[in-house]
Amino acid sequence: MNEQSPAEQLWTLTEQISQKLDSGCPYEADLLRLRHLIHENLPSEIREEMGECWDRFRRKYSDLVRKLYRQDSFAVITPEEAQTVFQGSDLKKQKKILFDLEECLDPWRSAEIPWIREAGDLLEQVIVSTGDEDIAEYAAEILRQYGYPPYLILEEYLDELSEDIRLIAEDLLEEE
Repeated sequence: MNEQSPAEQLWTLTEQISQKLDSGCPYEADLLRLRHLIHENLPSEIREEMGECWDRFRRKYSDLVRKLYRQDSFAVITPEEAQTVFQGSDLKKQKKILFDLEECLDPWRSAEIPWIREAGDLLEQVIVSTGDEDIAEYAAEILRQYGYPPYLILEEYLDELSEDIRLIAEDLLEEE
């Protein structure tokens, strides 16, 4: 089987997501793979490989993100509404808010949520209050990428966390 380069994978995934979005098919898993691929490979390496196609890819990616946000805009949610979702048991809604928050923090995206400065505290609160390891790990990954230490909430509640979630928080605190 012929393996694709990172740049080819980026382009292919972007096309697939766009098609799925247009046809109403689930696209979230592909979008997470795309974001992982972008962050895994240095943009300069990808840009070098893509050459003149880099600008086309950036436009395509921006168009895709705009399509996503036309469907369900995160900018209208308040920190209180987000906190209410995280206090509930709907893991799908929680993952959606984390995904949307990550998109808003992404420097490739030009729009921001109106309460961007409170986002880090919200992510820390999610880690210390969730009982779900996947949600805690996702929130920690967003903090790793876009957060600003010190993580005072994590430090304060570290001893009260379950073992698995405490390990996630400790890893994040070690990176400070």
